[in-house]
Amino acid sequence: MDLTTDPRTNLSPQLYGYASMHDAITRDCARLESTLGHLVPGDPSVGARLVRWFDRFEAVIVHHHGGEDDLVFPLLVERDPSFDPEALTVDHHILDDTMEKLRAGLAALATDANGAARAHSLRAATDLRTLMADHLDREEAAVFPRMLEFVSAEEHAEIELQLRKGLKFSTLTFGLPWILDEADPDIATHIRADLPFPLLVLNTLRWDRSYRRLAAPVRDGSNGRANI
Repeated sequence: MDLTTDPRTNLSPQLYGYASMHDAITRDCARLESTLGHLVPGDPSVGARLVRWFDRFEAVIVHHHGGEDDLVFPLLVERDPSFDPEALTVDHHILDDTMEKLRAGLAALATDANGAARAHSLRAATDLRTLMADHLDREEAAVFPRMLEFVSAEEHAEIELQLRKGLKFSTLTFGLPWILDEADPDIATHIRADLPFPLLVLNTLRWDRSYRRLAAPVRDGSNGRANI
């Protein structure tokens, strides 16, 4: 096992789902920061729309971190006692606290007459983006090589199945189109091929359309072109 090389080099399909989750988190942390940077205070609908989107975004992150803390990390400790997840678990708590601050700022946007809530939200969004980037870099360096060496493809698939079973329906209907949004084409093809056919049909006919409406504030607002 080589922990010194880039864990994304020649990424194994076994880790496509894991990597795509991290990619989507990274993408939307940047989108939210950019959206708040372009935001002009005064529209009372802005806070409500961003909070509705953030509810789902935060939920998928919390579920992902819970799956790591409860399933992935204990398994890796069992297989490789040199793996110490303590710092990564502490990161999860810090990220939770940062998301709480961000949620409070977004909720206050509806009455943000002087721009204070926007400034608070933007600071929290910047903190979330930078903390998340550092966390994910360290996590992938520690976890990805060990997942490939100590966890079989069949075991990895079983972990993903357990995580999927634990999802709230609202998180599932958001999470699938969210992961596929601007995903690497090879990774997206692999994810679609690995999913049950009924989920793909539901995603195509219903979930993707609902997701795009919900995510419009950050998908368009991050470019400064939408009246969000």
